[in-house]
Formats: sequence, structure tokens, C-alpha cells
Amino acid sequence: MNIVRKLQNEPNLTVLIIIDKLYREDTIEMNKSNKFAWTWKIKPECIEEYVQMHQNPWREILDEHSKANIKNYSIFQNGNQFFYCFECDDAEAAFKYLNQSEICKKWNSITSTMVEGSFDLGDSNTIIPLNEVFYLK
Repeated sequence: MNIVRKLQNEPNLTVLIIIDKLYREDTIEMNKSNKFAWTWKIKPECIEEYVQMHQNPWREILDEHSKANIKNYSIFQNGNQFFYCFECDDAEAAFKYLNQSEICKKWNSITSTMVEGSFDLGDSNTIIPLNEVFYLK
């Protein structure tokens, strides 16, 4: 209330402070999810094959991702840009596991030629995680 009294000469600012205070009191604090997301661009001449491989993945690839504790994995496409999102308690451990998997190495040897840029999962610049700005549980 002291702030409101001090700002009597600025009525519009007083209203904003009161609204902000009410909003903060009525808002549930945002939490972060355990989602991990990034984007990659696929070479235009490889899009059809890339999509087809992901629509018909090898059973062993799915099993390896499950063993890495990856859940609810989705890939979305917008032209040659692909958006990847999955849930995982420890993405770093999951990528380490997948990077050591022989079947994933085989899969990656095919798909890596389709991606623009680096595809080495051991390289920290290969997958740059997106910042989660909103999460509704």
C-alpha cells in the first residue's frame, strides 16, 4: 500500500501495479516440464526419404529410445524444418546411451547424410535445445 500512496501523482502507474499484484497472487507459478526439444533442417532432396524412415522406424530404434528412457517423442515438419520433442528425465544420459548404441549408429549413418550441419550426438553443437517458455501441466 505504501507504493500506491507514493504514486498518487501517477494514477495510471498505480493501476498497473495493482493489476500486476492481483495477477501474481492469482497465477500459479510456472514449472518446467521434462521435455526436450530442438529443430533441424533436412536437405530438400532428402525430405521424402527422411519422412518415410521416421514413419516406418526400425523396431530396434524404438526399443533403444525406450531403453534410453525417452517417452512421448514427436517430430513435426514445416517444409524442410523439423521440430523434435520428447520427454526424458535426463536428456544428457539418453543421448549418451543412444550415441553408444550400434543400431542407432547404423540408423544415424543413414539419416546423418540428410541433415544440414553436424549430426554427431557427441558434439554439443549438434542438438541445441530450445528454451521452454511455457508449460501447462
